[in-house]
Amino acid sequence: MASNSTDIVRQGYVRMKSRKLGIYRRCWLVLRKSSSKGPWRLEKYPDERSVVLRTSPKVTEISNVKCIMRLPKETKRQAVAIMFCDDLARIFTCDSERFSVFLLPSSNLDVYGECKLQITEENLYLWDAHNPRTKLLSWPLCALRRYGNDSTRFTFEAERDSTRRMRRCPSLVPAPQCYPAVHTGTTSLAANQLASLPAVTDHTVAGTRTPSRDGQLRGNCPPRPLSDPDSSASGMMDSDV
Repeated sequence: MASNSTDIVRQGYVRMKSRKLGIYRRCWLVLRKSSSKGPWRLEKYPDERSVVLRTSPKVTEISNVKCIMRLPKETKRQAVAIMFCDDLARIFTCDSERFSVFLLPSSNLDVYGECKLQITEENLYLWDAHNPRTKLLSWPLCALRRYGNDSTRFTFEAERDSTRRMRRCPSLVPAPQCYPAVHTGTTSLAANQLASLPAVTDHTVAGTRTPSRDGQLRGNCPPRPLSDPDSSASGMMDSDV
């Protein structure tokens, strides 16, 4: 791991497309947020060990980004393209978009234990850890009421009477990495719903969600994250919904 991890947002192995050769090469990619050490940037290392040895990485600043988009599956599976204002692009792929998690036992669920959590633009999926084609459970993002995480587990509440808790397995993907993926999906979903509504409306139309004065959607509301994503997720069980 990097010696200074306070500004690390995400890190892991990816396959990045070479600008010169056009082929994908495996590397360790670190996304760092803006800090006293520099602006938002991507740091590319040959492998994870190179970070520990403090090998000088190849740095790409992402302050002049035009857009970030997913490439079609027909082009490259699980690929993300970062388009810069100078029309250059950085493209990389992930081996898997599923998080390794441990589902804690619950009276509302028939399954528990090691599994894979997949977060898409519209849904959450739980897959069997040993049979990647077996889907165990699924929840629409629009059905989530609240979600959050602490240092070890990611928690979300899908209904009033059913809260699921996930705890990371040793040496697997840390649970806090689930939070930004879910938060990105839910905020994007809420933004799309707002964009589809009339510009000016003072009442709720049946079957639609209208924004109130404070900017929050009313009716069948989108999920509400904890005010502090690093606060204890277990507190969600005791607070009012």
